[in-house]
Amino acid sequence: MRKEHEGGGRAYALTFVAPRTNEMLAWLDAEAFAGLSKIAEMGHAPGEPGEYEVVALERGPLKLLGVLRERRFELSDGPMTLTLPAEAEVYDVRAGEHLGRKRSITADLAPGQTALYALLPYRVEAVTVDAGVATVSETCTVIAMVGTSAPTPGDHVLRVEVRDPRGNLSEAYTRNVLAERGQAEIAIPFALNDPPGVWQVRARDIATGVQGGATLTVAPRE
Repeated sequence: MRKEHEGGGRAYALTFVAPRTNEMLAWLDAEAFAGLSKIAEMGHAPGEPGEYEVVALERGPLKLLGVLRERRFELSDGPMTLTLPAEAEVYDVRAGEHLGRKRSITADLAPGQTALYALLPYRVEAVTVDAGVATVSETCTVIAMVGTSAPTPGDHVLRVEVRDPRGNLSEAYTRNVLAERGQAEIAIPFALNDPPGVWQVRARDIATGVQGGATLTVAPRE
């Protein structure tokens, strides 16, 4: 085995086929990964390495933590507890549920199931939408804002849905938008044949499930 350093990272060249055992995981944890920051700490050893896969995506202060329990490997008993490097406001992204401020997460997954958690340094308290009056065949700008317990939020992705006066979803105007520092401007280019009346605009923070909406009055073209 040969140890190499490349930039700020660390690499190992193995002269043997690494066994898929928990002993190998223990060695990696104690030697190869020593001093490196961890995504999370597993509460118990898996039945076989690879039973659980944990991945993370970070953007500024926001982190998404994905957990997959593989069905192809030997299974361990009981749910998996993940200990985070620090306390965070934890949201179950798929359920749209706030789990509270905590240091550990219990992922009770059946084989083949996945979970996705959002880890935030603050609470998302509201999503507000500011929409006014528009005219058929003109573009209207709607403002969506993410309200948090922190003075300045990070970047959030919002699912924006637009419904016409009959309540039908307008797929042409529905989209995901990036709310940088918690704010997004959404341009809605109303078509000449769009029905005038009261439209609905709703924005949902994908990471937390918090949502809000407003009505938008579209006047006929004179």
